[in-house]
Amino acid sequence: MTSNTDQLSALDRRTDASCGVTAVAEPLDEDAAHRKAVARNQYLQRKYVVERLLGIILLFPAAPLILLVCLLVKLTSKGPALYRQVRLGHNRVSYEILKVRTMRLDAEADGVARWCVKHDPRITPLGRFLRKVHLDELPQLINVARGEMVLVGPRPERPQIAERLAEDIEGYYDRLSVKPGITGLAQINLPPDETLDDARRKQLLDLRYIEEANLWLDLRMLIATGLRMCGISGSRVTKMLCLCRKSLLVDHHLAVDEASVHDEIVMFPASISDSSTDLDEHCVSIDTGSSAQHRRITDYPRQPR
Repeated sequence: MTSNTDQLSALDRRTDASCGVTAVAEPLDEDAAHRKAVARNQYLQRKYVVERLLGIILLFPAAPLILLVCLLVKLTSKGPALYRQVRLGHNRVSYEILKVRTMRLDAEADGVARWCVKHDPRITPLGRFLRKVHLDELPQLINVARGEMVLVGPRPERPQIAERLAEDIEGYYDRLSVKPGITGLAQINLPPDETLDDARRKQLLDLRYIEEANLWLDLRMLIATGLRMCGISGSRVTKMLCLCRKSLLVDHHLAVDEASVHDEIVMFPASISDSSTDLDEHCVSIDTGSSAQHRRITDYPRQPR
């Protein structure tokens, strides 16, 4: 079986048909592939320096907004306004990510991580708004300023979750060959993960970004993220900026089937109790591809967003 990296390297570059480009380039010869890899690595090194400086600069105008959001969180729910969580960074080096808290303080009181789903009762009313406009991600500019993250790159995952996903997704750790980012190609194209196949789709697009990484692509993703924060729908943004990669998912038989996804996900019942025990009993299940095997959400917890 070929790995995701091998599959992606066989396709030099592919843009979604909605952007008007459908041709698939021929595989590169060894010398051309080497030159491309060297150029990409040189770009990534420059990118790390430039985006770290941008992170420091952006912290100044963002600081008052972060403080305001933290004050609102403190006024509307118990607990700290910010929380730290260990994530896997570049080359599997762990670091602590910073985010604004959007869930109740007892959201994972029993120590079991759970995926967040639509209408998740653990999310506070203010937290729901902050997630919608992505203001809960602003403190990660501190991680960018520290050099632990960049503005654009694959989203970081928790070490224990990454270990579990790596058991089912071949080459999962390949996504850690670059620094993680606040926004990325997978986040712009796909909704939050709710199944194992969702994680596979994100992995494919993360590897595609690593293959395509360049200044123009990063600029478009930053613009797309800004537009989404202003309330413009994701599909309109990706098509307008030629960032749609749905054809790549089709090529690898990972296209999103809305009907099957709806049938596969068990949503929280409206009458669910706030207790951790009841949350555990009604957690979402994940179809691993076999009708006879399902894994509980506690086996594949999703990172809080």
